[in-house]
Amino acid sequence: MKIEFAGNSTFKILKDEKIVGFGNVDQDDFPHVESIEILNKYRNHGYNTQALFELQKIVGDYTIAQDNPDAARLYNRLFDEVDQERYSKYGFAIDCGFGVFTTV
Repeated sequence: MKIEFAGNSTFKILKDEKIVGFGNVDQDDFPHVESIEILNKYRNHGYNTQALFELQKIVGDYTIAQDNPDAARLYNRLFDEVDQERYSKYGFAIDCGFGVFTTV
C-alpha cells in the first residue's frame, strides 16, 4: 500500500502500482481526512484500512468523520471518538451525523 500526494492535500492510494482509491486531507492546524474513497472494484479487500494506517505514517495523527453507516462501523473499529474538548473546538464542524474519530 502506498499513498502518493498530488499537491498539498489530494492523494492517490496505490496497491501494486495500481490506483485503488484517492482522498483528501486538510493538513492545517490538526490534520483531518476530508475524504477517502476506494474504487468499487477494489472494495472489501482491506485497502481502506491499510490506507488509513499508511496515511497516519505520513501525516501523523488525524481526525476523520464519515458520512455513511459503513464508514462509521469501520472507523469505530479502528479509532477512538474525539474527546469533548477537541469536538467543541472543531469536531462539530466536520461531524456528518456519525461521529468524529481520531488516531490519537
